[in-house]
Amino acid sequence: MATATFDNIYPLGTKYWGVSSLDASDDDGGIRFRNWPIYGLRQPDAISYFLHGDTGYIVTANEGAPTKVFFQNVSYDEQLKGKDIYKMDLLSSSFPSERLREALSEDPELGCLRFSSADGLDPTEPSKLYRLHAFGGRGVSIFRADDLSLVWDSGDDLERMEAKFYPEIFNSRYDDKPDETPTDEFDDRSCKRGPEPQSLTVGRIGNQTIIFISAQKTGSVFIYSLDTGEQITPTFQSVYWGGRADLTWEEAYRARQVGDMDPEDMSFVPGDRSPNGTPLLLVAGTSSGTVSVYEVMESVVTAKASTKTPDLYLGLTTILCLLVISG
Repeated sequence: MATATFDNIYPLGTKYWGVSSLDASDDDGGIRFRNWPIYGLRQPDAISYFLHGDTGYIVTANEGAPTKVFFQNVSYDEQLKGKDIYKMDLLSSSFPSERLREALSEDPELGCLRFSSADGLDPTEPSKLYRLHAFGGRGVSIFRADDLSLVWDSGDDLERMEAKFYPEIFNSRYDDKPDETPTDEFDDRSCKRGPEPQSLTVGRIGNQTIIFISAQKTGSVFIYSLDTGEQITPTFQSVYWGGRADLTWEEAYRARQVGDMDPEDMSFVPGDRSPNGTPLLLVAGTSSGTVSVYEVMESVVTAKASTKTPDLYLGLTTILCLLVISG
């Protein structure tokens, strides 16, 4: 940093959705996971470094974002809907799948999903695509810090866990219409970047490394634990959403049960630095204008968690509402 020079640039690779699954449409009848032979650009919004044993790792929250430029008379937007790619005949003659080509023409399949018009261009037909790249990895990845090799990816965990425990807000988003409820935007983000993991933080509780990830649009917080050992295989513990689906945004805000919409940042406070001796998670919600303080609990009371008994979940300590939503 002192010399303002780069040592190296490491591409983070792509994620293949032929192995993991995703819900790629808001017009497919609800929550519907499918495998597609397409790729995802990880494009992390947040990264964090941690030590596990004697090895350093980097964990990324793979939100995704298309390139958009608006400057003077220049306007450029990298993203195209699948059906636009189909209508504009932008697939090369070497595009590998006729079935996939047809899926781009239908909204319930891949017609509304956003793709890059810059990645996957065919070298023999530079203006056309032979591979399809959607934006974001809809999850979390862990890389070795010394060579940026991928050691773990959450696959479709985040999307599936939210579908399982909070299906009423699945791939939804905050909309600043005070008379609407969170369920009014159900499935809305499936055509774009799904849960959009935005921020993360890493802490230690006992001999475990704990990874907290938040989803931008719903404000859900996911907890993974990583036991001491050579294997880098985080275990899903629980997911927490602090909102009320039965209340309008205005009602939930006034009741301080709006959750943490657009959680731009999180911070972990270990027990030995916490004012009450319990590990804390601090979450800043940008759109909700909130700062929430959660206790990281190690017993089961009302946790929404995996099918096994969770070791960790969040208990709300306090929420500070900083803005007022007016009707």
